[in-house]
Amino acid sequence: MAEASPGISSPRLYWTAQWHVREETYARALAQIIDYHRAIPFAQHWGDGTTSSSDGQYFRAGGQGQASSNVNARYSNDPGVKLYTHISDQFSPFHTKIINATASEALHVLDGLLYHESDIRIAEHYTDTAGATEHVFALCHLLGFRFVPRIRNLRDRNLYTFDKPSAYPVLERQIGGRINEPHMKAHWDEVLRLTSSISAGTVTASHIMGKLAAYPRQNGLSVALREVGRLGARAAVDAPASGRSVPSPLFPCQRWFLQASISVHLKTTWTRSIVST
Repeated sequence: MAEASPGISSPRLYWTAQWHVREETYARALAQIIDYHRAIPFAQHWGDGTTSSSDGQYFRAGGQGQASSNVNARYSNDPGVKLYTHISDQFSPFHTKIINATASEALHVLDGLLYHESDIRIAEHYTDTAGATEHVFALCHLLGFRFVPRIRNLRDRNLYTFDKPSAYPVLERQIGGRINEPHMKAHWDEVLRLTSSISAGTVTASHIMGKLAAYPRQNGLSVALREVGRLGARAAVDAPASGRSVPSPLFPCQRWFLQASISVHLKTTWTRSIVST
């Protein structure tokens, strides 16, 4: 980096990293870059900045032993971490978070939507199947986000209604049961308090959702959120029929990851060819 930066030495970069590069300073610096990019007229050709998507990308890390708990066999037998990134439809990565390799991505969907420091105001958000749970559906609806995940094997998912399944003969085989309306009403005040606390930053969404997911059946609030989420999931399934847009085959974040991977591959290939000659 020092060789590519005229007038800046390696010790100077090291000192800057040690004294000034922290999580909060990085977030503020990223927000300024995102806001500047958003103000460029050409960025409007990609989107208006109100739609986003998020996904996780796995990176290997060295070491074994204590790092054995960070092994995700889906990606590799080596320890590593995931970077969970939120990207707007203008291809601006406005929030990135390091999470455990085995962590649920769904727990971190709302963190990026709520706690970024840029001026972007997201209205609609996409994820893949890993980011779609009933709790995410519920809290996105309550916090004012339209959550439209791309769900793999949708026919294997159950829908839930207020009426008996027989009231919807076309969808009857897809309906798994009825929404527990009395339970929702009994815990509605708790649901609103939780939503307000998350919105105000009193507790982070990922932290409280992790607590609720640990005891999903024993916790009345968790069950109430599940019922609200089932209602939200049904609304998302109905959305394409209302004329709203549906996600493209590749989310912005997936396109961004693909472009980054291609860039790294080309640079590596070019470097090897130079070395070999």
